[in-house]
Amino acid sequence: LNHFNGIIEFLRKSSTAGIQSEISVTSSSADFSYRPENVIEHGDSLFESEMHDKNPWLCIEFKKRRVILKSYTMKSGWWEKNNWHLKSWVIEGSNDKFNWEILDDQKDCDYLNGCHYIHNFQIQRQTGKEFKYFRIRKTGPNWFKDNLSLRNKMVFDSIEFYGTLI
Repeated sequence: LNHFNGIIEFLRKSSTAGIQSEISVTSSSADFSYRPENVIEHGDSLFESEMHDKNPWLCIEFKKRRVILKSYTMKSGWWEKNNWHLKSWVIEGSNDKFNWEILDDQKDCDYLNGCHYIHNFQIQRQTGKEFKYFRIRKTGPNWFKDNLSLRNKMVFDSIEFYGTLI
């Protein structure tokens, strides 16, 4: 079963100029080896924010299109339970990167708390609005308990979007 066969994968397969012509991925910070673009490659390469970034986010821009988001699937990193896995975050949509609308809000979520866990999240606030930008913004510490500075890190493997591509 391919959990990552949505809008991003469709654009990857249908774009003759490559996925970079369709989608741009940026972040508030990134560890040198674990770039933001890794989350749309759907392999086993992570995105990881820097540990000093207390409010990390990752933004996916659809350069030529808009999306009405219905759900999204995320895959955690390769660590055991109670490590750097996402725990609390929001998914936000925007058309100008200044005004953001919260579409989904996860608090103390354990669906990604384990090695390569995959979960599909339904958008809680279905507005029917189309957006150019989607931002995943960490809203609390990750599951790591041993080192307070490492609890700030935002780390995950992959993301895929499902909905209507416009």
